[in-house]
Amino acid sequence: MSKDKHFIGQPIFGQILNFVNKGDIRRLAMYQQADKYTNKLDGLTHFITMLYAVIGGFDLFREVVISLLSNATKLSHLSINYSAKRSTLADANKRRDSSFFGSIYKMLYKQYASFLSDSHLSKSDMKRLYI
Repeated sequence: MSKDKHFIGQPIFGQILNFVNKGDIRRLAMYQQADKYTNKLDGLTHFITMLYAVIGGFDLFREVVISLLSNATKLSHLSINYSAKRSTLADANKRRDSSFFGSIYKMLYKQYASFLSDSHLSKSDMKRLYI
């Protein structure tokens, strides 16, 4: 019996990652040689870590690392087997070309463009919008 991935209580970040095809990102990293000169922090893990940092609103690598370590038991559900240190993240950001992440964005945009809204809310509607 397989586990259901669509259950109530699944973290929102995990639900967002369900829209990302991890195999495509691995193939893209191999094609662009984005994992060259890396030991543990592959392109997929780097992408997931940086997406976690953006969604969490973290400004410093220290915040990202501490948050990931505090959720260490849940990392395997996010396809992360390794929680990177600050220096490893900094080195990965220096060495891995930003075009890799641009390619991921283009890939996701091409896949989900038909689902995106082409209209914008008016300023009066934005003032009434409560999140």
